[in-house]
Order: sequence, then structure tokens, then C-alpha cells
Amino acid sequence: MKLTIDNEIFSDKPDKYFYKIAEVVSMVGVEAHVLRYWEKEFLFKPFKSGNKHRKYQKKDIIKFIQIKKLLYEKKYTLEGAKKILKRRKKLDIKYIISELNKIKGIMKTSECSADWQRT
Repeated sequence: MKLTIDNEIFSDKPDKYFYKIAEVVSMVGVEAHVLRYWEKEFLFKPFKSGNKHRKYQKKDIIKFIQIKKLLYEKKYTLEGAKKILKRRKKLDIKYIISELNKIKGIMKTSECSADWQRT
């Protein structure tokens, strides 16, 4: 299942590192108490400012939107949504590792080629 999120959600928002919970509520389309519940269920750790206000990054907002799609549109249970997201995270990690291994191979080839050219 594809869970990509269009950057359109951020197109009319200023490009910044942190978003307040009120901004996230309007972007995701759920109440603040729902976001706080999902934080607990899906093990979010938002940044909290000195006055204990939650601050979210784009990656958090994207994850909230993915959760909303899984729960509200695809009708997954909480446990089902957790499994999907966990599986997706594993796939992302495997992809990153494979890309790093490709780069490592290219670098080794380049080093051998450079050593050969020096002799």
C-alpha cells in the first residue's frame, strides 16, 4: 500500500522547522486530543518548548496524515495501522542500506581505479 503524502499540504505554509499543535490540527484535520492520543499509541516524541508546548516537524505531520489515512480511509485498527507503519519503516531502512551498499561499491571501484591509475 502506498502511503506517500503530497507536498501540497505544506505548499501554503511557511517553510519552518517546527509547527505548533494548532497548525498541525488544521493540516491533519483532527482535533488536538486525537493527535495527543496518537502520540501515545504510535510512540511520537514531539519536541516540547520551555513552556511545555508541543512542536512538530514535517516528518511528524506526514506520519499523522499517514495514520489518519490508515484509520479513517482504509479502516485499519490501531494495531493494524501500527503493523503497516512498522513494516514500511523496515522497508525504508532496507532501501537505505541497499543504497549505501551501492555507494560503498562505487567508492571501492573508484579507489581501485585511482590506485591503478597512480601505478
